Amino acid sequence: MTPKNPNWTELKKEPFGPYIADEILQYRSDEIERIIAWKAENPLPEPIDIEIGSNRGCFLLGITRGQRDVSTLGIELKLGLCRIAQRKLERENLTNGHVIHADAKLAIPVLCRPNSVNAIYVLFPDPWWKRKHARRRLLDDGFFEMAHTFLKPGGCFVLKTDVLDYFDAVDEYLQ
Repeated sequence: MTPKNPNWTELKKEPFGPYIADEILQYRSDEIERIIAWKAENPLPEPIDIEIGSNRGCFLLGITRGQRDVSTLGIELKLGLCRIAQRKLERENLTNGHVIHADAKLAIPVLCRPNSVNAIYVLFPDPWWKRKHARRRLLDDGFFEMAHTFLKPGGCFVLKTDVLDYFDAVDEYLQ
């Protein structure tokens, strides 16, 4: 792990609430600073639609084309895929579409205001099968609490998965 940034307590002022434990935040402060810098360069006018795990940007491109009056944000963990998705948006001159290389659990609280997101799309998230990897799952209690905070009243959460156990776990949580 990277040593903790001495400024992490200052960064904690961002609205992470109960979504991420302090022990994790203090070792990810460099990533948080990068997200804050990205936000300064890329303002996101509301309303906002978010796709988490944008991959090469095919779905993101479709929603960006279809809703030119909505800011669309793709969040992807793999830098190479972010670049591919961003190039697709730029090639079509879609200025309302953006892609950020970040962890969604860190990016959403920094980039969005509560009740400002129209929709969150999560298409085929990695189920992290092994028990020891379960902590890496995107969809956990903290994520759903965060989604509830940032989605507008009546906002839309779309999950597509081909893993029945994962779907059942999410469905159980949402009940």
